[in-house]
Amino acid sequence: MTEEAKKVTRVLIGVDDSENCLRAFNYYVQHIHKSDNEVILFHVSDQVKVPTYALLSEGMALTPDDIRYRVESLRKKNKELEEKYDTKCRDLQIKHKFLLVTEDNHGAGHAIVDAAKKHHANLIVVGSRGLGALKRTIMGSISSYVIHHGHIPALVCPPE
Repeated sequence: MTEEAKKVTRVLIGVDDSENCLRAFNYYVQHIHKSDNEVILFHVSDQVKVPTYALLSEGMALTPDDIRYRVESLRKKNKELEEKYDTKCRDLQIKHKFLLVTEDNHGAGHAIVDAAKKHHANLIVVGSRGLGALKRTIMGSISSYVIHHGHIPALVCPPE
């Protein structure tokens, strides 16, 4: 067996709590997954955003309890997401790990492409919201970014 044949297939799947990501995960499982593949479930978490006016104006400021509540809510949401996909992978006997990063100024698409490089992925799998050209231009498209900036093949699962 050649070195190339022994190479592990490592798949990075972008996940969040949307139906689009779940559909992409299910498509991968049903049509592509092989038992020796390694799956990286990758989530780009929101940040707790505190409006600047809340820090500068009296009477409108967020209290430390408000900020703590927002942080805890986000942590809980991320933990539930991890548990959801961890359970799915365990039930399907898929070797996996869950990676979570916090969104930065470059966006989720950049984070996915960067993680795929760092973790030596051979394939990226993402869902698509199915935005039209105008909305995609204005709002940005993670799947479009991955396709145009990725260094490896990408599978984009469209909405139903």
